[in-house]
Amino acid sequence: MLSTEEASDWDTFCNAVTSATSTSLGHAIQPKKEWITDSSWLLIDEKKVAKLQGRVEDCKRLPKQITTEKGSTMLGR
Repeated sequence: MLSTEEASDWDTFCNAVTSATSTSLGHAIQPKKEWITDSSWLLIDEKKVAKLQGRVEDCKRLPKQITTEKGSTMLGR
């Protein structure tokens, strides 16, 4: 266990290193990728509408259709 003085020194050191690296290197910003395709969003919306309109057969069919497209939805666009 670190003493209070050692803990304070360690925090100071960590803050200095973090500040220096942030200043010199900057922050890496990774672009976010879409993981659900537009066609999958259309199917999801279609299922919502079918459910609201009480179209039971479409409600049963659409989840299966979404599942079959799952392989392509996970890959993104």
